[in-house]
Amino acid sequence: MGRNSRQRRAAPGGCDTRPAGFFRTRGLQATCAGLLLLAGCSDPYRTPDHVVSSAALVVAEQNLLLGEVWASTAVEHALHIRNTSERDVRIARFDATCNCTSVAPESVTIPAGEATDVLVTVDLLKGPSPATDHRLSVRLMPRIAGDESTRISWMLRGYVKQLLKCEPPCARFDELTRGHPFDAKVIAVHSACPLASLVARCDESVAAVATERVSDQEHRVSVVPRSELPPGPFEGTIVLLATPPDSPPLETAHIVFFGRVEEEVEADPHELHLGAGRVGETLGGTVTLRSRVNEPFQVESVRDHAALTADWDRRSGHDIEVRIAHIVRATGPQSETLTMVVRSAGDAPLTILLPVAWHGLAEGSEGKE
Repeated sequence: MGRNSRQRRAAPGGCDTRPAGFFRTRGLQATCAGLLLLAGCSDPYRTPDHVVSSAALVVAEQNLLLGEVWASTAVEHALHIRNTSERDVRIARFDATCNCTSVAPESVTIPAGEATDVLVTVDLLKGPSPATDHRLSVRLMPRIAGDESTRISWMLRGYVKQLLKCEPPCARFDELTRGHPFDAKVIAVHSACPLASLVARCDESVAAVATERVSDQEHRVSVVPRSELPPGPFEGTIVLLATPPDSPPLETAHIVFFGRVEEEVEADPHELHLGAGRVGETLGGTVTLRSRVNEPFQVESVRDHAALTADWDRRSGHDIEVRIAHIVRATGPQSETLTMVVRSAGDAPLTILLPVAWHGLAEGSEGKE
């Protein structure tokens, strides 16, 4: 055949520009594909069933608009998702760009060529958020079961309006004295539109709360901590449910209140530091017990303690000094709690716990170990 025997046959009407070995390679691919099909394997040129095109799930652009919404804990929006592919698609879960967003149901299967609705709920009071009107955008990302490679996302957009403005935005109770009446704190609440009602709620074991209507758009909320609260810090949250026109009640604002309850007699300082001393030395300090209600009291006892000794004036008074001493027996930082019992005239005894700390040094040392 001469030198032309290795040339490829030209296609009718022109030259064949395909590279040498093209037919041999394609023939090998076709043979392998045929063997795979005979063996019961899927078509190697077909997209695997679990892989979904990013264009398979469609939400209309208009359906992504939330419009104007009041700031509340439950802004709900129905999302209509259409499956345009020729196979069923299972959404395993929905991810979002903020933890204020949830979707129900959490997972759903959409048959080929059909559509389904899911309910998106956005809690606009969860976490830090602007106290003024602002734009809202939340990206929602469906995760396809068995397919981590497909990236689909929809951006929900809206405009958030503040229904209520509270002044002050929180209520702080400075030191309260246990066993004595607590004064109420009053918060002024202004609404952006007339309200059918405004209801305030909080944990009744912590405080009592009430609302007073001043006008259609002005209310007062008062909060009083419970007199039964134990000594120490306390905190609570007032939940405001407002009912604007043509709307169900909305949880539209949270007001935090906090403070501290003290006994009638307090220790000054609240913690006593005796300093540092070498082993065998005696460290000393003084704490003043003071009446918060300007009534005389007595120190009945200071409970026995192996590491600490105490001495005080046995007479009644409005301020009583307690002298505390410790003989250093060990090196390093040390601490104990001293228990003191005091009583006012006609009242039940009060127990005061005083943390006492010191630092022991080795003999001959120049500083802390």
